Amino acid sequence: MIRRNIATGGEDDGWWIREADHLAALAEKEKEIIALRHIHSQHKSNMAEMAKHNSERDEQIAALTANLDRMRKNRDGLEQDWYALESGAHKAAEQIAALTCERDRLLYTVKMAYRKHHLDDPSTGWEELSTMLLTTLCENMGDEGFNEWLTAQKEGV
Repeated sequence: MIRRNIATGGEDDGWWIREADHLAALAEKEKEIIALRHIHSQHKSNMAEMAKHNSERDEQIAALTANLDRMRKNRDGLEQDWYALESGAHKAAEQIAALTCERDRLLYTVKMAYRKHHLDDPSTGWEELSTMLLTTLCENMGDEGFNEWLTAQKEGV
């Protein structure tokens, strides 16, 4: 079939080539549109999955951050407890050392008094023993406590 060119009245034998080219170009464009729609659909699906995944990650990060904050507070509390215990232990050690020193002094003085009174030890004089007893009593009772005790002893006699 030969098609006529309406404008010129002559034969137009290339019309079907142009029409086929045009149809092929349209078909190609339609394939591109379908492919782009498919890609767009995949991207939307991937974006939704990524958003869900990111949301899950955000929740995990928030939970881990909260857990880390609790652990830091616990650590800080433990450090404060440790410092308090360490300070208390240091004070207790000082008190033990002071009590040990007092005990040793008392023991030494009592032994000296026993040696002088019961064993009649000539290496210790009565004045030395008296001074040692006075010093030991004042160190343990305090000067004011010793004076109160001494006054009570004199009034009782």
